[in-house]
Amino acid sequence: MEKIEEGGNTKEKMDLDMDSSSKQVEEFQAEKHDKVPNVEQNLSDPNSKRIVSNHSAKKSRKKKMAKTIKKLEARTEMLQDLHDILKPIAESQKKQMYDLMEEEQALLQEMQYLQEKALLRAENEKNMNRMNMLREHQKMEQEELLMCNIDPLDPEFNEPPSFEDGGSGSQSS
Repeated sequence: MEKIEEGGNTKEKMDLDMDSSSKQVEEFQAEKHDKVPNVEQNLSDPNSKRIVSNHSAKKSRKKKMAKTIKKLEARTEMLQDLHDILKPIAESQKKQMYDLMEEEQALLQEMQYLQEKALLRAENEKNMNRMNMLREHQKMEQEELLMCNIDPLDPEFNEPPSFEDGGSGSQSS
């Protein structure tokens, strides 16, 4: 094993220990096949046990990391599929929202037009009522003039009042 300076990175030290322990495990396994009776002796050696234990732990960490990576890849793929499904739906809803906003604008303009039209119709009806009232008033005045034997079409009667003679409306000499 290589010695690392004090204050060095412990992860680097662990990796170096694991690499060297892997080599030692391989050597140990090669020796095991060559010398079967010494296997029990090598396993009873604390240094050999530590090397085998470190190798097993490293193998276990790699296996766990591979499992985690597979889970994350599966989750990534699932999320990508979900994104592929939801993207057209979101675009469709965005278009639908835009269409609804345009329709709302058109309806607001139509509502404003109808309100203005209703106001004009009400004003027109008011003016028509006033005109009918004035016609009735004019008709009643003409009837009163006829009852007084005054011709309503007489130009003398229809002239505007004069301010010179006191505003009587008729010019008598």
